Amino acid sequence: FFNKQQVIEDIDFALNTIKNYHISCIKEVPQEVLQQKDIEIANLQETTSTIEVWKILSRIFAKFHDVRTTTCWPEFLRHKMLSLKIHNVNNRFFCDDDNYKGAEIIAINKTRIADLYKSFKKHFSFSIEEWPHGNFFDRTFFPAGLLALSNVDITQPVEISFKTNQGVIEQKYRFYEQKLVKEGSLVSYLIDEEKNLGIFHIGDFDQSCDKIVNRFFADIEKNNIKNIVIDWRFWRGSDIAIDFFKKYIKNFPNSKKLDYKVEKRIGEKIKTIEYGNQSIEEINKLMSDNHLFDGNIYILISNENIGAGLDFACFFSDNDLAMVIGEIPGNSPTCFCGDKFFSSPNSHVTFRISSMKFYRPDPTKDPIRFTPDILVKAEDAMNEVYKLIKK
Repeated sequence: FFNKQQVIEDIDFALNTIKNYHISCIKEVPQEVLQQKDIEIANLQETTSTIEVWKILSRIFAKFHDVRTTTCWPEFLRHKMLSLKIHNVNNRFFCDDDNYKGAEIIAINKTRIADLYKSFKKHFSFSIEEWPHGNFFDRTFFPAGLLALSNVDITQPVEISFKTNQGVIEQKYRFYEQKLVKEGSLVSYLIDEEKNLGIFHIGDFDQSCDKIVNRFFADIEKNNIKNIVIDWRFWRGSDIAIDFFKKYIKNFPNSKKLDYKVEKRIGEKIKTIEYGNQSIEEINKLMSDNHLFDGNIYILISNENIGAGLDFACFFSDNDLAMVIGEIPGNSPTCFCGDKFFSSPNSHVTFRISSMKFYRPDPTKDPIRFTPDILVKAEDAMNEVYKLIKK
């Protein structure tokens, strides 16, 4: 627990750090953020737990409306969840466990789901509604961190209210820890000769994947495949793979050649970087010497995409190189980026700050929302691809 002075020191440290690093705060911190700071300090208790300090900072950061300037879940909550399997249908949670299978979950600790979501959004930094909505509702379990941000007391067992044929039944559930260990690359691909389709799945990405992309296009050429899918639906990361793919697209030198403009904060100055000024000679030099593809390209995205997946889809869409299928991503195509990580001095709450700003490649298109060519639930996106190929 921390006393008032310690919590105020953490708040001041966070806002001073934002003032020194965030690209939009060279002149001043937004008034909405400062007002929230004053509210939080006025409502401070004599002592405050680590979880509550995290929530206080989260409410302040939420006023930036920037998905990249936000607090990080405390490490001790990161792998804790309720021992209850769930699924969502039209913003309603249903139980998948045997005892109450199919029953609707109408409340947690006697608070309705809709009210929990309202509390969650107050602690969540976002620029468009799709991001908090996806993070809250697209769940197969209830993480402790999500419930904490929804004002649920997670220091003790949680009471779940089920709507059943016998009426409302209440049952308490404990938290347990589950760790997911990732080993090796999560990039893979599939060649489906019967459907004349190559599918490239991205679940992680780094520079070593360049060789896998090369093998993918080599197999596409070898099997005379005319349709490819690049599946970004479940990747939230920020490593952009545009260059790895565009050099194999035969039509890229003839495309609009639109690219991102980036602003980067360096001290008290902003440096502008233009990526769209390549000459045709430079582009031809970038292009691969073999395995060039001139068929149909489909990109799948979901509301989980806030970084690389969104950037990739935007680049290929704005240059008329691909058809995008899926959900509206969770971030804006013109958005803040360039994460820098910090930790508050007393509670050690970790937070990140945006030091850069990306601008959508095509400035004539919507900078707030990227809308796919075919708007469907993410899990239905592949079915749309099959329909298009069949046509």
